[in-house]
Amino acid sequence: MPFLLNRRRRTPPLFGLDLEARKACLEKAIVVRKRYVPAIEGRNIVLVDDVMTTGATLSAATEACLLHNVASVQAVFLARAIKND
Repeated sequence: MPFLLNRRRRTPPLFGLDLEARKACLEKAIVVRKRYVPAIEGRNIVLVDDVMTTGATLSAATEACLLHNVASVQAVFLARAIKND
């Protein structure tokens, strides 16, 4: 379901923000599209992302899914960004 989630409001670029700032920007910004709610209830959901930086986007997406009685949410991603010191 590539269109399951919707970013219902614009958020500023998250580049350079720490986890708490990213979470604040994404709070209630990602929602499940209403037409998919019946299809996901009781189902196991797998979220796919290209790069995970802090996990804030995946966390917001997970929270959006959990609001609709899904059985579980798992996340997979291609790469994990690390902080350069």
